[in-house]
Amino acid sequence: MPKWYTQNRVNKIVAAARKFVAGSLAGKDGVTVGKVMHRPQPGGMCARFVRQSVEGGLGLAEFAWLDPDPANAREMAAQLKARGYSLGDTSDLKPGDILYRPSGTPGHIAIYMGTQEPGHEGVQIIAENTSSGKRGVPRRPGTKYTRRGTGEGEFGRFTEVFRLTKEVS
Repeated sequence: MPKWYTQNRVNKIVAAARKFVAGSLAGKDGVTVGKVMHRPQPGGMCARFVRQSVEGGLGLAEFAWLDPDPANAREMAAQLKARGYSLGDTSDLKPGDILYRPSGTPGHIAIYMGTQEPGHEGVQIIAENTSSGKRGVPRRPGTKYTRRGTGEGEFGRFTEVFRLTKEVS
């Protein structure tokens, strides 16, 4: 049975991701949220970014959320699925949902931010850390905002959505 979080706590995870991206946009070497220090560079640390956003938003110490600490997105997705967070559907996204796609050996994982991100209103945005300099803002490897979609320079298809809040029927 998963450990469910309230919507308020998931909103704090989104706020932590937002602060990490803001630090990256400002060119900072590091940003601290709660007990977690995130370094927006280098790129290619998507699982680290998601883990740190969750830990920072929930006020947890670093490496306190998942055990063992996932080495990459594929391992993180497997842990989240085993814990019961998978929705099994990718159509009804909510801010704070964790998006996964099995691209490449490590896969890729990001946080869905919704359509209300400052400067990106009305556009589906994710927060991610990637080695790609061909998509997102800023246009360099590291922590950034990226449009969700299937066009060039966008975060394309994903195969799984993980939600940390329990659906209320």
